[in-house]
Amino acid sequence: LSLVGPEFPDIFADTDPNAMRRVTETRGRKLKFYMEAMMADRMQWCVAGAPTRAWARQVYPDLSQEDALAQLWRTVLHVCRADRPDPAAAWRAHGEAQKRVVDFLTRHAVRSLRFLDPTPAEGGQPATDLTVGLTDRPAWVGAAAVTPRGVQFLPNMPTEEVFSTPHRQRTQGWVRVTKPAFPFMREVNGIYVRFVDGEVVEYRAEDGQETLDQFFALDGSGGWARLPWSTCARPSTRRVWSSMRRCSTRTQSVTSLLGRPIPAASMAAPICRRTNWTRSASTAPTRI
Repeated sequence: LSLVGPEFPDIFADTDPNAMRRVTETRGRKLKFYMEAMMADRMQWCVAGAPTRAWARQVYPDLSQEDALAQLWRTVLHVCRADRPDPAAAWRAHGEAQKRVVDFLTRHAVRSLRFLDPTPAEGGQPATDLTVGLTDRPAWVGAAAVTPRGVQFLPNMPTEEVFSTPHRQRTQGWVRVTKPAFPFMREVNGIYVRFVDGEVVEYRAEDGQETLDQFFALDGSGGWARLPWSTCARPSTRRVWSSMRRCSTRTQSVTSLLGRPIPAASMAAPICRRTNWTRSASTAPTRI
């Protein structure tokens, strides 16, 4: 069980991003056995947000320290469905709803996903126009996971995620990140990334370019590199910062993973069980 909540949100603000990258890579190598077991769901695990005073001050700067902390707790408990009469039943219902989404996508044989923001950017092009092509027989999985012993659990709270299996050579186009991203616990804003045949060929940031450079310099040993294109969950206009690099409020959102595929999705694909799934799934830190 991992409870995350920044006690010192800006502690790495002036730290050399190159040093942060080296720490990330070293930690990834040393903990590779643990991370692989965790991501393969060999045991139950969960990451959940736990409010801190520093985090609350970021979210509710106009409230007193105690009022801000109390309000953030109310927000987190709400998005985690802990304020329902029967939270366990609420999560089971949410899991069933996600399963219906997974079944719909599987039944309709979705082969690619296009993300389009028609807002004009430089040159009159859409702000985002990204097409993610999936593997020949894509798998779709919901947020719930199952251990080898058959125990079902939810790894993330909150979660609205549905995962699939992008083909390592079938992502084309460009995307702009609409919310702050936090590689190496450093805030980066205004990220633009362009893909050709599944690989990042261009990237830039309006603020935090040096940190983004080090993010894309990762050798892949650090595990699953998470870069949120738009990171919110639940109807609200308030951004709830957290060290999970996502918001704890809910709106339409997309989170893309660069680097290694999630084992649960990869191994769920029938083609992956018969062949070397790394032929189509990505293991490179610059591939989606």
